[in-house]
Amino acid sequence: MPGIDTVIDDCIEDIWRRYDKDGSGELDKAETKIFLKNTLLELGETGDFSESDFNTAFSEFDKDNNGTVNKEEMKIFIIKMANL
Repeated sequence: MPGIDTVIDDCIEDIWRRYDKDGSGELDKAETKIFLKNTLLELGETGDFSESDFNTAFSEFDKDNNGTVNKEEMKIFIIKMANL
């Protein structure tokens, strides 16, 4: 049975296959916004959020403030959200 790190890494790879439309290896703001909206919809939420709410959420992902989310930043976010 795979460990939690393997499960998270597989999840991140799935996210990148689905949302990294330009193939840059990082999610830009537009790609991240689509990811967040779809994730909220999958969780039964409306998927609606203000630009201010999005910017606040994005800053939680983008730890190095370079305007994109890399896989390590996504992993940190997932672990934080899952309380692992």
